Amino acid sequence: MAIGLNDTFTQADIDAGVVSYDHDGSQNLADSFEFTLSDGGEDGAGTAAGTFNFTMTNVNDAPIIAKPNLLINGNFSTGDLTGWATTGTAGVGVSELRFGGGNAPSPHSATQTFTTTAGEEYTLTFQYRDVRAGSSQTMQIQVNGSVNLLQETIVSSVGGTSYVTYNYTFVADSSSTALTFTDISPNSVANDGYIDSVSITENVHFNSIGEEDSNNSGQTIATLIGDFSGDLISHP
Repeated sequence: MAIGLNDTFTQADIDAGVVSYDHDGSQNLADSFEFTLSDGGEDGAGTAAGTFNFTMTNVNDAPIIAKPNLLINGNFSTGDLTGWATTGTAGVGVSELRFGGGNAPSPHSATQTFTTTAGEEYTLTFQYRDVRAGSSQTMQIQVNGSVNLLQETIVSSVGGTSYVTYNYTFVADSSSTALTFTDISPNSVANDGYIDSVSITENVHFNSIGEEDSNNSGQTIATLIGDFSGDLISHP
C-alpha cells in the first residue's frame, strides 16, 4: 500500500504484508521515517513517537544493452521478400512469411545470410504457427557457417493457430552465417505454416566493475558503457 505524509496503517496491515518500503533507486544508502503509535487510549496509554531507520546496500547491476537485429526484414513489414532467398512456394502474407500456399507440396524454404564474428554467441528468435486447428505443420531450422551450427525440427500446435515463440543460441565460426527455414510438412492441403518476428542478436556478457578498476583509471562507468571499452563488457 502507498503511504503518504500523515497517513495511517494498522498492525493488521503489517501482519498481512501490505506495508513495505521501496527504495527510490538512487545512490542514497540511508533513509528513515518518523511515526507515532497509538492503541486508541486503552488503559490510559498515551501516544508514542519514534524514528524507523533504513540502511541500504548498493548492488552493481550490469547495464542492459539492446543489440540490433542482424537480419533484414525479419518482421516482413516491407510486404515482400526483401533480404530473403526462397525455394518452392514461400511468400509474404500480411507481414508474415507463408510456406506452402495453394496446397503446394513441400519442401519450401527461406534463407538469409548475415554477418557474424567467429567465436561470438548469438540468439535466434522467431514465431511459428499454422492456420488450421486440428492439424499441424513441420518446420526445420538450420544455421550454417563453415559447418552446421544449429539444426532443429519443430511441429506447430494441433489444437490452435496462435503463434509460439522459439529461442535458440549458437556460436558463429565464420564472418558469414546463413539461417534457413524449410517447410517439410508431409501434407499442406488446407493448411500452411507461417513464420514471423525473426531476429538474430549477438549475446553480450558482462564482468563486474568497481571504482578500484585499475584498467580504466580515470574513466567513469558511464564512459565505459558509452564506448563499450575496458573490461565492462567481455566476450568469453
